Parts: sequence; C-alpha cells; structure tokens
Amino acid sequence: MHEDDDDDSYNDEGGSWQFYSSDIRDWDEREIMLVGLQEVVQLDETILELADLPKGWRAWRASKSSPWRRAKSRPVPSNDNE
Repeated sequence: MHEDDDDDSYNDEGGSWQFYSSDIRDWDEREIMLVGLQEVVQLDETILELADLPKGWRAWRASKSSPWRRAKSRPVPSNDNE
C-alpha cells in the first residue's frame, strides 16, 4: 500500500510503502521491519511494476506468479475524540 505522509507536503515524491503478507494469523509488533526498497526489489523485482502506484492505492496478487491487481484503498476511519 502506498500511503500519503503528513510531513511530505513539500515533496510530491514522498509517501510510505507498506508490504503485508497474505498470512491471516495475528501479527506481533516485534515482527515488523523497516527495510529499504532496494532490499524488497532484490527479493521480488516485480515490485518495480508498482512504481507508479498512486498514493492511497493498494496492489495485490494471488501468488508470486500472478499479475498485480490495483485499487484505490478505502479510507481509514479516524477517531476524532483522541
């Protein structure tokens, strides 16, 4: 998922990428890693096909050999009471 970052309003090239597994088990926060995009591309060069993915969109595929599919992400509900 390509997310808009609040602190990159001055730079149109900003934003964060998040990669999720299709594994549906509960995740432990200790398993989260911060990695460079180059490391992700070394594992799977087809990530480069998503370089033009707009902010607020997501991409997925059924398997590593399947084509990427794209869609606009649903807005995340916010809690205005915080």
